[in-house]
Amino acid sequence: MNKFKLKTLFSFFIVILALTSCENFIETDLANKSIHVLSPIDNYVSPNFSITFWWNKVEGAEGYELQIVRPNFAIIQQLVLDTTIISNQFSYSLHPGVYQWRIKAKNSTSSTNYQVYNLSIDSSLNLANQSVITILPTDNSYSNTY
Repeated sequence: MNKFKLKTLFSFFIVILALTSCENFIETDLANKSIHVLSPIDNYVSPNFSITFWWNKVEGAEGYELQIVRPNFAIIQQLVLDTTIISNQFSYSLHPGVYQWRIKAKNSTSSTNYQVYNLSIDSSLNLANQSVITILPTDNSYSNTY
């Protein structure tokens, strides 16, 4: 094979490699997409302190930013939660009161607009319907220490 054909062939492989590698760096633009929230619905009033936030996955999203404030984003008295989640579900316990929460999908280059929802936790002190979220001990752990 002569030198010209070898250089041409080498250049062709470099171009193919560069084009194929670029696919890994091009991310989906999320600006025109939105999140479809499944739970809790807007203006939901819950007798339970533990709430599961759940939404449909957004194609191209690497994570979701979830924020919860009291009483709302116009007048924030308390930032309750500001976290990034990889999955499309998140459980959190809230004290009785009025909250507003929002969620957006994001990747390293773009994000959706926030979806904003209102939520109230019933202030009755009836604990019959409450779930306790344990931190320790973890499931299936054994110990001889009390």
